[in-house]
Amino acid sequence: MAVAVVTMSHSLWAAELPDADALMLRLMAMGNVPGAALALIKDANIVLVQEYGFRDLAAAAPVTTSTLFNIGSISKSFTALGLAQLVDRQRVELDAPVIRYIPDLRLSDRQVAKTVTLRQLLSHTSGLPSDEQWPAQVPPTREGIVGEFATMPITAQPGTRFQYCSRCIVLAAYVLERITGQSWEAYTKGHIFEPLGMTTASFGPLGLEQAPDRAQPYRHDAVLDEVTVPLGRLQYLNSLAPAGGIDANVDEMARYALLQLDDGTLSGRRVVSSETMAELHRPEIVVGADWTPSARV
Repeated sequence: MAVAVVTMSHSLWAAELPDADALMLRLMAMGNVPGAALALIKDANIVLVQEYGFRDLAAAAPVTTSTLFNIGSISKSFTALGLAQLVDRQRVELDAPVIRYIPDLRLSDRQVAKTVTLRQLLSHTSGLPSDEQWPAQVPPTREGIVGEFATMPITAQPGTRFQYCSRCIVLAAYVLERITGQSWEAYTKGHIFEPLGMTTASFGPLGLEQAPDRAQPYRHDAVLDEVTVPLGRLQYLNSLAPAGGIDANVDEMARYALLQLDDGTLSGRRVVSSETMAELHRPEIVVGADWTPSARV
């Protein structure tokens, strides 16, 4: 797949954006980040890919352009894109009640169960509570996560309040699985990764474990400094993958950014219609000033 990449020397890049290196290093220091990668896009071209620090401190292995990172909640946008493709194929409607696609769905409020829509799930306006109010232990299966919805309170009228809900994205992905008869992972690989040339992108801790070039997870400890987080600790990202489980490198994420910055095409290949891409980018609700990001996903 031909994506234009303009090669810049570091001196030229530094002259064009003299503060970017300093900004990256400052942000890494603030967050105690051992390694990172940066891609810059200008005029629909990837003009620079730059690596910083180490992907593995013990091995003193530097970050490369092939290093797989867990991309966290950016995974949610892949789930929205997959459903947008189904909208284009007239297999799903964003404003249809979710119960149309999952007739056995149970919510604690039966009226809300009849009306809550995919659009509301994807935009965090379903009325279901934000992440910090859900159980800390994530069920090991997607069906288990969907089963949790029956006991969770409705904390806002659907469509009226932004409440960041990772499990709601999993429920939206579950709709995709019901409609296509595929796992979310299989659909995402075939309909998004492959068209975008994301050949090394994967899912969850197993995807990282199998990659020879991966970013080792760490947590910062005030006494011990950077402490290795075993990949086994990330098992919750298997069932929660549609909300936070994709692994990808900086080159692949730059391709994905190009798709989002365009009208749904990459290198002349259409992935989603321009109308549906515009709908994905349309603002839905004002985020309240009292909202603070959750650290869970």
